[in-house]
Amino acid sequence: MRCLTVEAEFDRPVDGVRLEKGYGTPVGESAGLPAWETGGRDKFGTPNAGVLTVVPPKIGGECTAIHLLGIFQCELKSKDRNGTAPGALVTVTTESGKAVTYPLRGGVHFVSPYEVETINRSFGDGISVSTVGKVDLDRSKARLDLVSIDIPSIRDLTQVQFSKRGTGAKFYVFDVWFDFENRAGCPFHHQSKGVSLDELGAVIRVGDRVRFQRALKQFEGSVSVPLMELDEARGIALTFLSVIAAALLELGASREMHRFVLTAARKLEEASTLEEVQTLTARMAEDVTRTLFDRDDNPTHAAIDRALAYIDKNFAKSLSDAELADAVGLSTSHFRYLFKQATGQPFHKYLIAVRLEKARRMLLDLDLSITAVARSTGFLSSAHFSRAFTGRFGVTPTDMKASATRS
Repeated sequence: MRCLTVEAEFDRPVDGVRLEKGYGTPVGESAGLPAWETGGRDKFGTPNAGVLTVVPPKIGGECTAIHLLGIFQCELKSKDRNGTAPGALVTVTTESGKAVTYPLRGGVHFVSPYEVETINRSFGDGISVSTVGKVDLDRSKARLDLVSIDIPSIRDLTQVQFSKRGTGAKFYVFDVWFDFENRAGCPFHHQSKGVSLDELGAVIRVGDRVRFQRALKQFEGSVSVPLMELDEARGIALTFLSVIAAALLELGASREMHRFVLTAARKLEEASTLEEVQTLTARMAEDVTRTLFDRDDNPTHAAIDRALAYIDKNFAKSLSDAELADAVGLSTSHFRYLFKQATGQPFHKYLIAVRLEKARRMLLDLDLSITAVARSTGFLSSAHFSRAFTGRFGVTPTDMKASATRS
């Protein structure tokens, strides 16, 4: 697992308190840049509302900590209307809209920057404070502190806000950092939002060029993040290629396909960068599936791609090749010819294959009856579904469901 600390950008005023060169922090320096301050003005000269909004960088991995470098002032004699000592609030928001708050309390997490020389405290609530230097402020030397907040690992972090609470505190924020850890796991896990490994095999077996390209892009994205370790990228790449090879063997590929996996492993071992792993894998995946997904640049093939995408989303509906041909602007006869050329099978046979692959996934993942799965995948008869399923996978739907229950 690799940890990366990344500096975030935020709107700063044109002028204000600045750090002298030499005050380092987790990464980088803020020397020469004006601090954001409560009660200050933004870059347009407009008074701010006392709330600093920071958007974390898009790095990948899970955010595990937030660091704020600043001057945290506190007048303990001043209290707000509720009698609460002044403080601040750090609010962490995710893509789903969930917000978690971390209060910074005056007299606990921070004290006057003029009264104490240094601080090095951990408070047992996931918040720690350490002094890193001093800054010229109001003709005096003020303490410069680093506030670190440990947070539950968050992958979909969208923003962090720092806001003032009460009337007796003032804050200057020079810099904000985020810690990220790579805990991505397999990008093809069936609970991911993309194409799972099991679905990848189905994509190959039914000849779905559209979803294959989606899976390839999914792989490329998974190994291009800064947190990815080279050996992990090699492992993901080899798994990806092995599933493709296994599906091709099921379709009748020669035993040379086993040698393909061994050759791929050797080439990936020689790759010295993430970019090389990405490029090598994409090239090998496209080469080994060329006969399956072979196509030229004829514009009508874009119509077939639209048809494949439509089938993937509407496989349970009553679909006909004439209906799809009309929807993508082709004659029925031309559509049938192009569809078989693209997928290697007639439209109806392709549609049944897609439905059966979807049904297999439902039986393994969901607690549904055989009848419910049959209806959910477009089969009007449970008997027809059972015969077709057994013919494709060599086991009955009941046995498939039982195997999922035992595992």
